[in-house]
Amino acid sequence: MGNKIIVIYAVLLCLPCTLLGDSTASEEELLGYANSLVAQRDYYRGISMLKQIAYFSEDPKMKALCIFKIGEAYQKSRKYKSSVEYLDRYSTNATADTLLYRAQMYLGASYLQLGHYRKAVASFSLAESLKNDGSGLIWVVYSDVLQDKLAAASDRLQSIISARKGDAIARGSQEILREIDAYRGSRQSARTASILSALCPGLGQFYARHYYDGAQAFILVNSFAYMTYASYRLGALGEQSHIATVLSAAVAGMFYYANILGAGRTAAYRNQRKLDSSLKRIRFLIHNKLGFAPGLGFSFSL
Repeated sequence: MGNKIIVIYAVLLCLPCTLLGDSTASEEELLGYANSLVAQRDYYRGISMLKQIAYFSEDPKMKALCIFKIGEAYQKSRKYKSSVEYLDRYSTNATADTLLYRAQMYLGASYLQLGHYRKAVASFSLAESLKNDGSGLIWVVYSDVLQDKLAAASDRLQSIISARKGDAIARGSQEILREIDAYRGSRQSARTASILSALCPGLGQFYARHYYDGAQAFILVNSFAYMTYASYRLGALGEQSHIATVLSAAVAGMFYYANILGAGRTAAYRNQRKLDSSLKRIRFLIHNKLGFAPGLGFSFSL
């Protein structure tokens, strides 16, 4: 049984080479086979076959199509740098067609994953100019939110809502706008949290709604502050050395500084968690309410 499995696996591995060596197999048939490999998430063999077709083909259109398909497969397999390389190569020589629109959407998605937000916005904007269906603008909005440019995102959504006048895109944009407004309303200032904890240890953590951390900071800082005072009084009465006072003051100061620093970081951490949650809901709205991304293979986990 084991030997049969090995033989079958060897045959499957050799199949692409067999097809390429078969003069009766047309480029369209080979392309169809490569597409089926990619559809089955066998990206390595699918991309390898696409590269071979592009290399041997004498048809410029087939070469261009294979280059696009390679970039698409790399994007779906989350190899974003390679995806950018091939999609940019395709876009350079492509005309304004459906594939160019998809190439720019894929490019924008890959740039987002690489953290190249300006390039992502440029690609999504070009895609919008090609199709003018709101899809590119919606992903520009997502890029703005990802960069914490909430005012810009809200302005873009308002313009979409005004331009689309109550259609499905406008209604979806309204939901995204409400999500952004809810996030903006729930944000807390890291500076305010630090100032509050400087005034009263633990108060900044309570402001950031980390109550356990706030109680812990309040107890630790005040306990060592009281120990410092008690040690000083004992030292003043000559009952113990002032070294204990210095040590307890140093520990109290350390906890006081950590309390201020921690308050700001706690607020920033809470904001980041809120942002991640909002981004997840926005992606859900884009995918499921607006339908902008299925079929594009964006590798965003929902």
